[in-house]
Amino acid sequence: MSKEEKRKYFRKIRINMEDDEMLEKSRNICKNFISCDFYASARTIMLYLPTLNETDTAYIFGKVFEDGKTAAVPVTEGNDIFAAYITPQSLLRNGRFGIPIPQDIKRVPEEEIDLIAVPGIAFDRKGGRIGFGQGYYDRFLPKTRAIRAAVCYDFQLTDDAEAQPSDQPMDYIVTESEVIKCGL
Repeated sequence: MSKEEKRKYFRKIRINMEDDEMLEKSRNICKNFISCDFYASARTIMLYLPTLNETDTAYIFGKVFEDGKTAAVPVTEGNDIFAAYITPQSLLRNGRFGIPIPQDIKRVPEEEIDLIAVPGIAFDRKGGRIGFGQGYYDRFLPKTRAIRAAVCYDFQLTDDAEAQPSDQPMDYIVTESEVIKCGL
């Protein structure tokens, strides 16, 4: 299966999940995420606001705020993304691709980000990622020193993500049943 065929295959499975299944698996992924040392040591955490049955990160957001950590979300600008602060009081609006973003955008300096929860279509155990095909995270991740932790469902694991030289590897992959340490 080619990378594009894998992208279509895994996206279809994710989109067709029942809401109850998605929420249960998401809760377990989030619990695994916040139980990791990389979460405990992070001060500023960039999370995404999910669309189309991506892992629901609401539980992580709640824990970040409860723990007094700083939360950020990606905002698309042109062909790039940047991190913007988000709080429990932030009002949201639809950004590019219908992805929620804060109405009042204040940029987070890249050097302040300690941990990034990275979305994707599929991942391999070596840290390879099949993204959405636009390269936003592949251009953004090298600007930070942050730990890269993919959050995904077990079914999103593939034997080979067919990583290209421009594809940015993950440090960890967190699913509902395990935490995978990738090539560190």
